Amino acid sequence: MSETQTFTPTNDAPGSVLGGAPAGPGHNGGPEWLPEELRSDASLAKFKDVAGLAKSYSQLEKRFGVPPEQLLKLPSKEDAPEWGEVFDKLGRPKDPKGYEFTAPAGVPEPMLEGFRTAAHAAGLNPRQAASVMQFYGQAQGQAQEMQAAQVVEQTTAAETELKAEWGGNYAAKVHSITRAIENFGGKEALAAVNEAGLGRNPQALRMLAKMADALSEAGALKGSSSGGQAATTPEQAREAVSRKYMDKDFMAAYSTNDHPGHAAAVREMEALFAAAHPGSQG
Repeated sequence: MSETQTFTPTNDAPGSVLGGAPAGPGHNGGPEWLPEELRSDASLAKFKDVAGLAKSYSQLEKRFGVPPEQLLKLPSKEDAPEWGEVFDKLGRPKDPKGYEFTAPAGVPEPMLEGFRTAAHAAGLNPRQAASVMQFYGQAQGQAQEMQAAQVVEQTTAAETELKAEWGGNYAAKVHSITRAIENFGGKEALAAVNEAGLGRNPQALRMLAKMADALSEAGALKGSSSGGQAATTPEQAREAVSRKYMDKDFMAAYSTNDHPGHAAAVREMEALFAAAHPGSQG
Protein backbone atom coordinates (compact mmCIF):
# COMPACT_ATOMS: atom_id res chain seq x y z
CA MET A 1 0.00 0.00 0.00
CA SER A 2 1.07 3.45 -0.76
CA GLU A 3 1.91 5.72 2.09
CA THR A 4 -0.91 8.19 2.98
CA GLN A 5 0.08 11.84 2.57
CA THR A 6 -1.37 14.64 4.64
CA PHE A 7 -1.93 18.31 3.46
CA THR A 8 -1.27 21.03 5.93
CA PRO A 9 -2.64 24.53 5.07
CA THR A 10 -0.24 27.42 5.37
CA ASN A 11 -0.88 30.75 6.97
CA ASP A 12 0.98 32.67 4.32
CA ALA A 13 -2.22 34.00 2.80
CA PRO A 14 -4.82 35.23 5.31
CA GLY A 15 -8.28 34.03 4.41
CA SER A 16 -7.04 31.33 2.00
CA VAL A 17 -5.96 27.68 2.30
CA LEU A 18 -3.51 28.21 -0.51
CA GLY A 19 -0.20 29.95 -0.39
CA GLY A 20 0.66 32.87 -2.63
CA ALA A 21 -0.75 36.36 -3.25
CA PRO A 22 -4.16 37.48 -1.97
CA ALA A 23 -7.14 37.00 -4.26
CA GLY A 24 -8.39 40.64 -4.07
CA PRO A 25 -7.14 43.62 -6.10
CA GLY A 26 -5.42 45.19 -3.11
CA HIS A 27 -4.47 44.42 0.44
CA ASN A 28 -7.45 46.43 1.73
CA GLY A 29 -9.95 45.15 -0.81
CA GLY A 30 -9.61 48.09 -3.24
CA PRO A 31 -7.58 48.95 -6.34
CA GLU A 32 -3.86 48.89 -5.66
CA TRP A 33 -3.34 52.17 -7.58
CA LEU A 34 -5.37 54.06 -4.97
CA PRO A 35 -3.77 55.40 -1.81
CA GLU A 36 -4.07 52.82 0.91
CA GLU A 37 -6.44 54.94 3.03
CA LEU A 38 -8.97 55.04 0.13
CA ARG A 39 -8.93 51.37 -0.85
CA SER A 40 -11.68 50.49 1.60
CA ASP A 41 -14.08 53.05 0.07
CA ALA A 42 -16.72 50.92 -1.66
CA SER A 43 -17.66 53.74 -4.05
CA LEU A 44 -14.14 53.63 -5.55
CA ALA A 45 -13.86 49.86 -5.90
CA LYS A 46 -15.62 49.91 -9.28
CA PHE A 47 -12.86 51.96 -10.95
CA LYS A 48 -10.17 49.88 -12.67
CA ASP A 49 -7.69 52.67 -13.19
CA VAL A 50 -7.07 56.42 -12.94
CA ALA A 51 -8.56 57.03 -16.38
CA GLY A 52 -11.90 55.58 -15.32
CA LEU A 53 -11.99 57.70 -12.18
CA ALA A 54 -11.11 60.86 -14.11
CA LYS A 55 -13.80 60.16 -16.69
CA SER A 56 -16.42 59.72 -13.97
CA TYR A 57 -15.37 63.00 -12.30
CA SER A 58 -15.61 64.85 -15.62
CA GLN A 59 -19.10 63.50 -16.26
CA LEU A 60 -20.18 64.44 -12.73
CA GLU A 61 -18.99 68.03 -13.16
CA LYS A 62 -20.78 68.34 -16.50
CA ARG A 63 -23.95 67.01 -14.94
CA PHE A 64 -24.03 69.63 -12.20
CA GLY A 65 -22.57 72.41 -14.32
CA VAL A 66 -20.12 73.57 -11.67
CA PRO A 67 -17.14 72.09 -9.88
CA PRO A 68 -18.12 70.12 -6.75
CA GLU A 69 -16.51 72.72 -4.48
CA GLN A 70 -19.04 75.27 -5.77
CA LEU A 71 -22.04 73.14 -4.84
CA LEU A 72 -24.02 74.14 -1.76
CA LYS A 73 -24.71 71.66 0.96
CA LEU A 74 -27.99 72.64 2.61
CA PRO A 75 -28.34 71.99 6.34
CA SER A 76 -31.00 69.48 7.32
CA LYS A 77 -32.45 71.69 10.09
CA GLU A 78 -34.00 75.12 9.58
CA ASP A 79 -32.25 76.61 12.61
CA ALA A 80 -28.84 75.10 11.88
CA PRO A 81 -26.00 77.65 12.15
CA GLU A 82 -24.61 76.36 8.84
CA TRP A 83 -27.32 78.33 7.05
CA GLY A 84 -25.22 81.44 7.62
CA GLU A 85 -22.50 80.05 5.36
CA VAL A 86 -25.11 79.22 2.71
CA PHE A 87 -26.54 82.76 2.83
CA ASP A 88 -23.08 84.27 2.60
CA LYS A 89 -22.27 82.19 -0.50
CA LEU A 90 -25.56 83.33 -2.04
CA GLY A 91 -24.50 86.98 -1.74
CA ARG A 92 -25.73 88.14 1.65
CA PRO A 93 -23.86 91.31 2.75
CA LYS A 94 -21.34 91.08 5.54
CA ASP A 95 -23.65 93.08 7.81
CA PRO A 96 -27.04 94.88 7.58
CA LYS A 97 -25.36 98.13 6.54
CA GLY A 98 -24.47 96.51 3.22
CA TYR A 99 -28.03 96.78 1.88
CA GLU A 100 -28.64 99.67 -0.51
CA PHE A 101 -32.09 100.41 -1.90
CA THR A 102 -34.49 103.25 -2.67
CA ALA A 103 -36.94 103.56 0.20
CA PRO A 104 -40.50 104.93 -0.21
CA ALA A 105 -40.98 108.55 0.78
CA GLY A 106 -41.87 109.13 4.39
CA VAL A 107 -40.45 105.89 5.83
CA PRO A 108 -38.52 106.80 9.02
CA GLU A 109 -34.89 105.74 9.27
CA PRO A 110 -35.42 103.52 12.37
CA MET A 111 -37.89 101.45 10.34
CA LEU A 112 -35.38 101.12 7.50
CA GLU A 113 -32.71 100.00 9.96
CA GLY A 114 -35.11 97.39 11.30
CA PHE A 115 -35.78 96.16 7.77
CA ARG A 116 -32.05 95.83 7.05
CA THR A 117 -31.57 93.82 10.22
CA ALA A 118 -34.48 91.53 9.39
CA ALA A 119 -33.30 91.09 5.80
CA HIS A 120 -29.83 90.11 6.98
CA ALA A 121 -31.24 87.60 9.48
CA ALA A 122 -33.41 86.10 6.72
CA GLY A 123 -30.35 85.70 4.47
CA LEU A 124 -31.47 88.03 1.69
CA ASN A 125 -28.93 89.24 -0.83
CA PRO A 126 -29.00 92.95 -1.88
CA ARG A 127 -31.11 92.30 -4.97
CA GLN A 128 -33.74 90.41 -2.98
CA ALA A 129 -33.85 93.08 -0.27
CA ALA A 130 -34.28 95.82 -2.89
CA SER A 131 -37.13 93.85 -4.51
CA VAL A 132 -38.93 93.50 -1.18
CA MET A 133 -38.54 97.23 -0.47
CA GLN A 134 -39.82 98.08 -3.96
CA PHE A 135 -42.89 95.91 -3.40
CA TYR A 136 -43.49 97.62 -0.06
CA GLY A 137 -43.36 101.03 -1.72
CA GLN A 138 -45.82 99.98 -4.41
CA ALA A 139 -48.15 98.42 -1.84
CA GLN A 140 -47.99 101.58 0.28
CA GLY A 141 -48.88 103.74 -2.72
CA GLN A 142 -51.81 101.50 -3.59
CA ALA A 143 -53.02 101.59 0.01
CA GLN A 144 -52.95 105.40 0.00
CA GLU A 145 -54.90 105.51 -3.26
CA MET A 146 -57.48 103.10 -1.85
CA GLN A 147 -57.77 105.19 1.32
CA ALA A 148 -58.28 108.39 -0.68
CA ALA A 149 -60.96 106.72 -2.80
CA GLN A 150 -62.64 105.46 0.38
CA VAL A 151 -62.68 108.99 1.84
CA VAL A 152 -64.35 110.34 -1.31
CA GLU A 153 -66.88 107.50 -1.25
CA GLN A 154 -67.73 108.05 2.42
CA THR A 155 -68.01 111.82 1.97
CA THR A 156 -70.35 111.43 -1.00
CA ALA A 157 -72.48 108.88 0.85
CA ALA A 158 -72.76 111.11 3.94
CA GLU A 159 -73.67 114.13 1.83
CA THR A 160 -76.34 112.19 -0.06
CA GLU A 161 -77.85 110.79 3.15
CA LEU A 162 -77.95 114.12 5.00
CA LYS A 163 -79.26 116.08 2.00
CA ALA A 164 -82.17 113.65 1.82
CA GLU A 165 -82.76 114.05 5.56
CA TRP A 166 -82.20 117.81 5.95
CA GLY A 167 -83.50 118.89 2.57
CA GLY A 168 -83.09 122.61 1.87
CA ASN A 169 -81.60 123.13 5.30
CA TYR A 170 -78.49 121.06 4.45
CA ALA A 171 -76.22 124.00 3.57
CA ALA A 172 -77.29 126.01 6.62
CA LYS A 173 -76.65 123.10 8.99
CA VAL A 174 -73.21 122.42 7.52
CA HIS A 175 -72.48 126.13 7.85
CA SER A 176 -73.58 126.14 11.49
CA ILE A 177 -71.47 123.08 12.31
CA THR A 178 -68.38 124.60 10.70
CA ARG A 179 -68.88 127.92 12.47
CA ALA A 180 -69.42 126.27 15.87
CA ILE A 181 -66.23 124.21 15.59
CA GLU A 182 -64.16 127.18 14.42
CA ASN A 183 -65.61 129.53 17.03
CA PHE A 184 -64.47 127.29 19.87
CA GLY A 185 -61.36 125.67 18.39
CA GLY A 186 -60.31 127.59 15.33
CA LYS A 187 -59.13 126.20 12.01
CA GLU A 188 -57.01 123.61 13.80
CA ALA A 189 -60.06 122.07 15.47
CA LEU A 190 -61.91 121.88 12.15
CA ALA A 191 -58.93 120.17 10.54
CA ALA A 192 -58.74 117.67 13.43
CA VAL A 193 -62.44 116.85 13.09
CA ASN A 194 -62.03 116.19 9.38
CA GLU A 195 -58.85 114.15 9.84
CA ALA A 196 -60.65 111.98 12.39
CA GLY A 197 -63.33 111.23 9.80
CA LEU A 198 -66.15 112.96 11.69
CA GLY A 199 -66.78 115.27 8.74
CA ARG A 200 -67.97 112.29 6.68
CA ASN A 201 -69.76 110.42 9.42
CA PRO A 202 -73.54 111.05 9.22
CA GLN A 203 -74.15 110.21 12.88
CA ALA A 204 -71.37 112.52 14.07
CA LEU A 205 -72.64 115.32 11.81
CA ARG A 206 -76.17 114.95 13.22
CA MET A 207 -74.77 115.33 16.74
CA LEU A 208 -72.68 118.36 15.75
CA ALA A 209 -75.70 119.93 14.06
CA LYS A 210 -77.75 119.62 17.25
CA MET A 211 -74.92 121.15 19.26
CA ALA A 212 -74.61 124.03 16.78
CA ASP A 213 -78.36 124.67 16.92
CA ALA A 214 -78.29 124.73 20.72
CA LEU A 215 -75.36 127.15 20.78
CA SER A 216 -77.00 129.36 18.19
CA GLU A 217 -80.21 129.55 20.17
CA ALA A 218 -78.19 130.50 23.25
CA GLY A 219 -76.53 133.31 21.29
CA ALA A 220 -73.07 131.73 21.60
CA LEU A 221 -72.30 131.69 17.88
CA LYS A 222 -71.76 135.35 17.27
CA GLY A 223 -69.06 136.34 14.83
CA SER A 224 -68.10 135.42 11.31
CA SER A 225 -68.42 132.10 9.56
CA SER A 226 -64.67 132.14 9.00
CA GLY A 227 -63.86 131.32 12.60
CA GLY A 228 -63.94 134.78 14.27
CA GLN A 229 -64.64 134.91 17.98
CA ALA A 230 -67.72 136.53 19.50
CA ALA A 231 -67.82 140.29 19.05
CA THR A 232 -66.79 141.98 22.29
CA THR A 233 -66.56 145.61 21.14
CA PRO A 234 -68.80 147.74 18.93
CA GLU A 235 -66.07 147.83 16.28
CA GLN A 236 -65.79 144.06 16.25
CA ALA A 237 -69.56 143.73 16.05
CA ARG A 238 -69.74 146.10 13.04
CA GLU A 239 -67.01 144.10 11.31
CA ALA A 240 -68.95 140.91 12.02
CA VAL A 241 -72.12 142.44 10.51
CA SER A 242 -70.19 143.34 7.37
CA ARG A 243 -68.92 139.78 7.08
CA LYS A 244 -72.44 138.43 7.53
CA TYR A 245 -73.65 140.47 4.55
CA MET A 246 -70.88 138.85 2.49
CA ASP A 247 -71.79 135.32 3.66
CA LYS A 248 -74.14 133.91 0.98
CA ASP A 249 -75.30 130.97 3.10
CA PHE A 250 -76.06 133.16 6.09
CA MET A 251 -77.88 135.78 4.01
CA ALA A 252 -79.96 133.07 2.35
CA ALA A 253 -81.19 132.01 5.77
CA TYR A 254 -81.50 135.59 7.07
CA SER A 255 -83.48 136.96 4.14
CA THR A 256 -85.78 133.97 3.51
CA ASN A 257 -88.66 133.74 5.96
CA ASP A 258 -89.39 130.06 5.32
CA HIS A 259 -85.75 129.03 5.48
CA PRO A 260 -85.15 126.49 8.32
CA GLY A 261 -82.28 128.61 9.66
CA HIS A 262 -84.09 131.95 9.35
CA ALA A 263 -84.98 132.41 13.02
CA ALA A 264 -81.46 131.65 14.23
CA ALA A 265 -79.94 133.98 11.62
CA VAL A 266 -82.27 136.82 12.66
CA ARG A 267 -81.40 136.35 16.32
CA GLU A 268 -77.72 136.37 15.54
CA MET A 269 -77.94 139.51 13.41
CA GLU A 270 -80.01 141.30 16.06
CA ALA A 271 -77.40 140.47 18.67
CA LEU A 272 -74.66 141.83 16.42
CA PHE A 273 -76.58 145.03 15.72
CA ALA A 274 -77.15 145.52 19.46
CA ALA A 275 -73.44 145.04 20.15
CA ALA A 276 -72.46 147.34 17.28
CA HIS A 277 -74.73 150.19 18.48
CA PRO A 278 -75.05 149.83 22.26
CA GLY A 279 -76.27 153.46 22.74
CA SER A 280 -79.26 153.06 20.43
CA GLN A 281 -81.16 150.71 22.72
CA GLY A 282 -83.69 151.84 25.30
